[in-house]
Amino acid sequence: MRPPRKFRLQATVIHFWLNANKHGLSSVRAQSAYIRAKITRQDEIGNWHLDYGADIAGAIDHTSGLIIQQLYGEAQYKKVSLRDR
Repeated sequence: MRPPRKFRLQATVIHFWLNANKHGLSSVRAQSAYIRAKITRQDEIGNWHLDYGADIAGAIDHTSGLIIQQLYGEAQYKKVSLRDR
């Protein structure tokens, strides 16, 4: 019969380059934070159907206080559509 194996796990700080640029947001400052929001809207004007929105982040102790991650939209006229995502 084998003796039970012993495993030891040790928690350490994750290195910057392993955690950097997660979700497209990173900072070299240790005490930084961000909150992310998605804003969308749909409109219909006659035969036109419009979808558009923004993915933004508010940041604390980053190089900018407001970060626009992406803007996107879709326009559709009857059955023909144009998308940018």
